[in-house]
Amino acid sequence: MEMMNFLRKPFIVEAVEITEGTIKEVAALVGRLKYNEDSGDPYIVVDRKKVPNCEQAHIGDYLTVFLNRYRIFSAEQFTKQFVYADDDLKAWVSTLRGDDENLMHPDGEVEGPDGE
Repeated sequence: MEMMNFLRKPFIVEAVEITEGTIKEVAALVGRLKYNEDSGDPYIVVDRKKVPNCEQAHIGDYLTVFLNRYRIFSAEQFTKQFVYADDDLKAWVSTLRGDDENLMHPDGEVEGPDGE
């Protein structure tokens, strides 16, 4: 048996950093705005039906949207998993995803490196 290497197709997400200027809009999308009783800092109590991966969001976190699904990431998690998608990167992703061509045969069989 011979194994082959494959690259997982990347995808583009929309994202916004939660800041003092965006927190109210983000809260309206995914939960409700609250304020810390001690510090007065704003945070979002997240509706787990809308964002299943967290309970709270804070300034500095990121909200992503992909296929109408919301996710929230800490700044550290976000920067480990995502990079800004400029036009060149979007074109590269489009090519890798095979938006015009597919790396699979019409019958669904994966095409090997020698066209086999």
